[in-house]
Order: sequence, then C-alpha cells, then structure tokens
Amino acid sequence: MVGVTSFYHNSPQFSIFLTNFPSYPIIIMTEEGLTLKKFEFNEKEGVLCDRQEIGGMKMNKKVIAIVGSYRKGGITDQTVDAILKAVQQKGGQVEKISLTEKRIEFCTNCRKCAADDPEKRRGKCIFNDDMEEILSKIDEASGLVFASPVNFGNITAIMKRFIERLIVYAYWPWTGKFPKRRIKERDKKAILVTSSAAPAFIGRVLMPCALKTMKEPVGLTGAKVIKTIYSGLVCIEEKQKLNKKQLKVAESAGASLFT
Repeated sequence: MVGVTSFYHNSPQFSIFLTNFPSYPIIIMTEEGLTLKKFEFNEKEGVLCDRQEIGGMKMNKKVIAIVGSYRKGGITDQTVDAILKAVQQKGGQVEKISLTEKRIEFCTNCRKCAADDPEKRRGKCIFNDDMEEILSKIDEASGLVFASPVNFGNITAIMKRFIERLIVYAYWPWTGKFPKRRIKERDKKAILVTSSAAPAFIGRVLMPCALKTMKEPVGLTGAKVIKTIYSGLVCIEEKQKLNKKQLKVAESAGASLFT
C-alpha cells in the first residue's frame, strides 16, 4: 500500500504526491497517466535530486528500440516495428532510434566516464554527440529493444560502436581490476532481436554471438532480457516480409513487456 505524506502539489499540468517509501519516491500524475519516480535527498543541500524511475511500478510505460540495421524495412526493422506496435496496442509509448541516423563517436577507451563518481547512474563521456540524448531516453524508458542483424557472425559495426559507448554505465577507475555495474537493480525489461541467412535454429547454435554481444550491455543499463528473437532465412528475397509465424512471435514479445 502506498502511503502519502502531507506534501502535495497540484497544477493544471501535473499533481505530485510524496510517498513514505525509502529514498523519497514521488507519484507524478499527468494527463498521460501516472509515473512513480525516485528522488534521493541531499541533506547538505536540503533538496531532492538524482531522479530515477522505479521499475515495476511505472504506470505510464515507454519502450525505446535501438536499431543497428543498415537496411530500413528489412526483417530486423520489421520485427522491431511489430514489437513496438504491440506495445502501442497495450497503451504504451514507443520510440525507434535508428543508429544510422545518429552521430556517435568511437569510444577511445579513455575511461573518463568509467572513473566518474561511482554514485552516478552513469559516468560523463568526453564526447558531445547524439549519445547523451539516446542515453537519457534509455534511462527514462521502462522497456528496451536492442536489434541488429548478423554481419560476419556478429552484430553490425554501428551497433558495436553504440554498445562500446555503454561503458558509461560501468565504474572502472584505473585502480580497479575489473569494471563494476553502477546500476545494481535491473528494473527494466528488454528484448533482443537479430536475424541471419541461416535457419533460425542453426543460427542460434552456430552464430549465437549477436545475441550474446547485446545481452551484457543491455544489462548494464538496468534491464533484464525477457525474450530473444532470432529470425532465420532472411535473404530469400530483396524485399522480404515477415511471415505469419515471425510476426506473431514479434507481437507476443512486445506484449510481454507489459506482463
């Protein structure tokens, strides 16, 4: 049962109720629905700061899809679209981010972000590119979709570039022997999507690297993988469409983000 303290704010745009949970969770009611957010109290400054959404309790869900495919409208892209459509049908908000349309610099392994304050949700990168906007959207989302076709046995180069920049979610100073997760609680759900020319069951056995390469990084963002989709025989036609079985699998996966 959510307890409510005497703190209350109301305006035409939003209403705020401060609950009695630890770390000062706040319920924010907007025209779009209810969202539960967490604020840490800074005793020195006397203010609430470091907003973080609490997984499992968000009533207004949003799913962000990160697509590392070079072919718009290809099987991987269609699969993501079907997942997001299922989310929308459940009442959720969605956004698809195509990495080919974003400016993302290569990680130089300077480890400035990894050595940043360990209390931060993620470290600060030295580059000023589109990653900051993408990471902010990932932080605000309740569900994630990471998608990349298989190229030369693994994910695409552009997806790998994006994943390397997710080191901001790790704490690894030069004195550390290995990186540590900044986010301990996995409060998001995630779906991984890939595809290859091989039959799906063969691809999962002989070319499993694409899914494996995406799994650990998506965990760094605070997400738990609940489903993986491996579409096979995707090079039969130039403009191939999802078959009924593939479409059903994608739609079911999208719906599972709400269960």
